[in-house]
Amino acid sequence: MKFSNDFKEAVLALSQKEKDQLLLRLLKKDKNLIKQLHFRLIDDKNVDERRAILEQHILKISKKIAQESVSLNQLKVFTSRLSSEISDHSRTTKDQFGEVYLNLLMLNTLLKYGTSLFENSNHFASQKFYIYIIKRIFKCLVQIKKMHEDLHLEFQPLLEELTDHLVKNELLTKMCIHHGLDFNWLNVHHIPEDIVGIQKELKQAGFL
Repeated sequence: MKFSNDFKEAVLALSQKEKDQLLLRLLKKDKNLIKQLHFRLIDDKNVDERRAILEQHILKISKKIAQESVSLNQLKVFTSRLSSEISDHSRTTKDQFGEVYLNLLMLNTLLKYGTSLFENSNHFASQKFYIYIIKRIFKCLVQIKKMHEDLHLEFQPLLEELTDHLVKNELLTKMCIHHGLDFNWLNVHHIPEDIVGIQKELKQAGFL
């Protein structure tokens, strides 16, 4: 929502007391803003430190849920919760790099330790979970492409590991091909310039 100049001037013209009261009222209605301000004004950890802590958490929990989930439906629920933690970190700290890095880390850990569950799940459940995985991969590629090129190489080891996990899973490989995910794109030098358009067209065609 865009604010008119008149509106901005009217707000700025309020007394300091009125501004303070207005800010506190707004904060009560916006939990994300509270977290952002707490991080900027009070938190004793910077973005890198918070990312490092969350990274260890992601590694631990991803491994645990991949090994202990009794079904792929349960694994998807747990994975969605973990993904929400990453999104919350990104919203709070504006850590776009960390959002992609941690999501790729999560996917790699799930695929590494979930082999037994994948092999013992029925075809339908596997397809549903793999579509979820493919969607997350596409999202990561889109986000990487939007970042400065100097950051791209930071993701290459994770993308190479992801490729290894994908090609070892025959059904997942077939699902990737069916839903338009080219494994060549899992190289920062080969992500298409129009990856956003490709993703949009695939969704419109009923994929992903």
